[in-house]
Amino acid sequence: MSNSFAKEDCLIRILDDDQELLEALEFALTNKGWACKCYSDAETFFKELDPQQPGCLLLDIQMPQMDGLEVQRKLEKLGNGLTIIFMSNYGTLDTAVKAFRGGAFDFFKKPIVPEELFAAIERGVSKDRARLEANFESSPAGKLEKLTDREKQVAGDLTQGLPSSLISEHLGISERTLERHRQNILKKFDALTLQEFREEYGKIKK
Repeated sequence: MSNSFAKEDCLIRILDDDQELLEALEFALTNKGWACKCYSDAETFFKELDPQQPGCLLLDIQMPQMDGLEVQRKLEKLGNGLTIIFMSNYGTLDTAVKAFRGGAFDFFKKPIVPEELFAAIERGVSKDRARLEANFESSPAGKLEKLTDREKQVAGDLTQGLPSSLISEHLGISERTLERHRQNILKKFDALTLQEFREEYGKIKK
């Protein structure tokens, strides 16, 4: 899988209660070609969070109401594996260990060396895109994309519960060929039975 990506397709979220730092980071990252979104509180961040938008989160440790580690834990509870890069004025070894155990990608103590942060963001966004691509490939919609055009036609008829004779007649293929397509479809959908396949196929948003 390639780790190349277009910066305009990604979003760098920055969550910090230091408005001056938010503005400085937004200015610096925008100049580097990144799309950025700044948040001064966790409530707004979670309200606007798009789990399908690749990127990363620059996250302050010490914030009122909900601190960085609590934000990290909430993301985990939501099943959101967004790449997190922590920032802290008061980073202790214990805090850093907790952050990394929770899945943090990197940890910087303020003041941050810009070029080191930019490099970490490049790596973090690449990791996040790979995560989302893997999630898609294992999803029903991703499995559908693995089918050939003919297999998609067969799959559509199979979901209707039509007998093999009618599907063969409809598509102009032999029942032996139909059976081969059916087995390929089940394999690509990781389904053992037609019922399992139909359940997975039904999850695809039209």
